[in-house]
Amino acid sequence: MAIEIEVTYSGAVPGSPNLTPKAWKELLKAAGHAVGRHWIDEMLPRHFESGASRRYNYAPRQGEQKGLGNRWWRTYTGQKQKKYHHTLPLVLTGELRASAPRGARVEVTTQHIRVRLPGARGMNRLPAEMRDELTRVTPAEGLALSVFFDNWINRRLRAIQKRTATRL
Repeated sequence: MAIEIEVTYSGAVPGSPNLTPKAWKELLKAAGHAVGRHWIDEMLPRHFESGASRRYNYAPRQGEQKGLGNRWWRTYTGQKQKKYHHTLPLVLTGELRASAPRGARVEVTTQHIRVRLPGARGMNRLPAEMRDELTRVTPAEGLALSVFFDNWINRRLRAIQKRTATRL
């Protein structure tokens, strides 16, 4: 997953003199963790849906083009349809789709958010471009993750401001 979110921070948050640089870093890390979990829960499953090939610009699989006639059943897509009764992207048996979110870890620093999918069985056997396809983020999703990050931070900052204001 590769998106960039630029965070600009200068000075204390109005009404929150107790928001130290250390507390700000912890807030950023918590927000990054929330963004990573949001991607795992909401956006990762979309990679296995019908239409994901177009949405994420996956490389065309053998048999996805038209005009093959009777030869279609000999292609990868034809064999997948025949044996497993579907043509979903990144899904053959369904093992990767089921195992990818299990055990997913979000690693966060103030500089980056990295999502690791150690439970994604069979992912190491995939070609590199298919592993890349699994973690692609569309521009619209990148924007949605940025908005999610911003909203998460703002909710926490408002809570800090309220706590500070009520202590006076």
